[in-house]
Amino acid sequence: MLPVVGAAFALVIALHATAMTTTWTFPLVTFAGVVCGVYGLWKHQHTVVWPWRAFAVSGLLLTMAGVVREATSATGDLTRSRSLLPDLFALPAYLIYAVGLWGLLRQNARRSDRDVVLDGLMLVVGAALLVQELLVRPSLADDDIWMMARLAIIVYPAISTLIVMLAARVAFNGDARSSAFALLVFGMFSLVVGDVVFAAGELGLIDIPGRLVDVPYLLVPAAFGLSLLDPSAKQLVRSRRQSDRSLKQSRHFLVACALFAPIGVVLLDGVSRVELVSVALCVALAVLAVIRILVAMQAQADSKMLLAHRATHDELTGLPGRAIAAQAIEDVLVRNDEPVAVMFVDLDRFKLVNDSMGHAAGDELLQLVAQRFRSALPDDVVVSRVSGDEFLIVAPGYDAEQAAELGEVLRSVMSERFVVQGDVDVFAAASIGIAVGRGHDSTDAGTLFREADAAMYRSKASGRNQTTMFDVGMREQIEQRVELERALRTAIADGDLSVAYQPIVNWPSQRVSGLEALARWNRDGHDVVPAEFIEVAEDSGLIVPLGTFVLDEALRQAAWLRRHVRGCQDLYVSVNLSPMQLQAGDIVDVVAEALAEHRLPGSALSLEI
Repeated sequence: MLPVVGAAFALVIALHATAMTTTWTFPLVTFAGVVCGVYGLWKHQHTVVWPWRAFAVSGLLLTMAGVVREATSATGDLTRSRSLLPDLFALPAYLIYAVGLWGLLRQNARRSDRDVVLDGLMLVVGAALLVQELLVRPSLADDDIWMMARLAIIVYPAISTLIVMLAARVAFNGDARSSAFALLVFGMFSLVVGDVVFAAGELGLIDIPGRLVDVPYLLVPAAFGLSLLDPSAKQLVRSRRQSDRSLKQSRHFLVACALFAPIGVVLLDGVSRVELVSVALCVALAVLAVIRILVAMQAQADSKMLLAHRATHDELTGLPGRAIAAQAIEDVLVRNDEPVAVMFVDLDRFKLVNDSMGHAAGDELLQLVAQRFRSALPDDVVVSRVSGDEFLIVAPGYDAEQAAELGEVLRSVMSERFVVQGDVDVFAAASIGIAVGRGHDSTDAGTLFREADAAMYRSKASGRNQTTMFDVGMREQIEQRVELERALRTAIADGDLSVAYQPIVNWPSQRVSGLEALARWNRDGHDVVPAEFIEVAEDSGLIVPLGTFVLDEALRQAAWLRRHVRGCQDLYVSVNLSPMQLQAGDIVDVVAEALAEHRLPGSALSLEI
């Protein structure tokens, strides 16, 4: 629909410019633009509509002004017989139009954009200077022009310079990729051009053939109506959290024009040979100002590129990060039938290098590994470092068999010795997990990352330095493990775990001298194997609160037995500790508080690591 309406507007405006239509084309086009705008508001259900309604009211008033101007033949009459009735409709239309722009600006711009305000001020000052010199001064110098007619002519360019300020702020802050935005801004500046050209023609400064003077004014309602018919018009009232403070080409071109406006005024006025030196200096100053803007713009662009590179690449190895790898996967998945292989590579026992040789040697090893991976793999394969000693490989177009071959290439290059710190030989290996997906599998980058990661951990569990292909069984194991972790977390929080006790017998006397506390979990009437949930607790960090619970419950039971059962006065309880509990750093305080709470001596507790 939009292309058809646009073509219709273009055809009618072209016919009007060549005087092939009636004089009533002007109000008809204006009214048609309003109708299109109202229909667009109704169709697309804008959340903020009052600025657009202001534009529509402005369009209706301009339509009425056009009708009255044709009926009174006011155009071209500079005598006292000139009718000012059209201006009674046109002037309020301009003011309402400015209010609509202000409303749009409130939704679209940000107060913090001082550079946008300054650029807009430079533009409006340059435009005002040209209007002053080209229109206002000549009209004041002609005593034959009726004062009211003079005011009726020059007031519109004067108001337009203010509209330039609002239009520039919307333009400099808007979304340049939106066709609705481009149409709206085009209409704004067409209005300004139309006012200047019309006033110059009225004053006899330029001679415009036929009805060409109406063309800019006809473009305004056409652009307004088309912009609201475009669905992207809703983006113009979206709040934007980030401002693009860079000077785009169109923006710095307009600012440069504003800088050259004074020179243009001087040249139009005529200069003597003596003044040529001053004019040359003014030109040089303006050129230097423009160059300064371009240099600042380039420096800003370079800075943004550097920041973007740092945000998406690993600083140590220079390899891309997870975001670029994810984008590479998504680019392949959109092609549906083409496979993509994702490989998670984890260096085996890398921590030993850091602990024995220092982190500098570890960093150097990571750099060497990155260089080998990059040189050994084809150019279309993305090699990224995601964290620590983990690398992520994305191979577009590789199926499972090809990916397995690629994995063997990586293991082969890892088998060769590395030389760090000048002369120290280091031998390293890697565990590799591979996942392959296609777009029609309804998979995504995140899923492939998790699958490759799970396959890599299977390689670790199988003895390291291996390559494992992900299968459906692993996915089921991952889902079961995630569900088990979630249930265990809830069980610990709700106190649904219990403690069982195994007697510790003193063999010579055959008496029970102590008890070993063992965590037990009955889930929905079924006992969960301790080895299963203890492993999950270790991997997830839940072993710390689980161990605290077992410690407290065991000491509570030991205190009761010591006080109420004959022969248990010296009974002790043995509790298992995880290395993670020791690494938490507060284990001494946790044990001391538990003993104090149950009023037990240290001899009542034995800790096993």
